[in-house]
Amino acid sequence: MQSLNTISPTLFEVIPYLVFTLALGLCVCLFILLKAEIHRKSARWDYAKKEMEQSLQLLRLQIQRLQESLHTTVQEAALNQAPTTAPPRQAINLNRRVQVLRLHKRGERPDQIAAAVGIPQNEVELMLKLQAAHTAAS
Repeated sequence: MQSLNTISPTLFEVIPYLVFTLALGLCVCLFILLKAEIHRKSARWDYAKKEMEQSLQLLRLQIQRLQESLHTTVQEAALNQAPTTAPPRQAINLNRRVQVLRLHKRGERPDQIAAAVGIPQNEVELMLKLQAAHTAAS
C-alpha cells in the first residue's frame, strides 16, 4: 500500500507538467498551421497582384493608343475643316426695339435699358438717336 501512496503523489506532481506540455505542443501545431495558411494566402495575393498589374498595363496601353488616335483625328479634322468666319450677328429684333423705346419713354436711362433688354448700351444709344432723327425728320 505504501508503494501506491508513493506513486500517487509523484503522478499528481507530473500531471500539470504533462498538461502544460500538451498545451504547448498544441500551440506549436496551431502556429505551424497558421504559418502555412498565411503562406498560401500570400501566394494567392501575389498571383492576383501580378494579374492586376498585367491588366493595368494593358489598360494603360489601350488608353495611350486611344489618346494617340484621338490626337490624330483632331488634327485631321482641323486640316479638313474649312476656315469659317464668324457668323453674322443677328439684326436687332423689332420687339427689342419697341421695348427699348417704351423703356425710354418711361424715363429709363440707356444703361438700365441695356441691362433690361440684354443688349449693349451703345446699341441702345444708337437706337435712341435713330428714333430721335426719325421723329425730327417726320
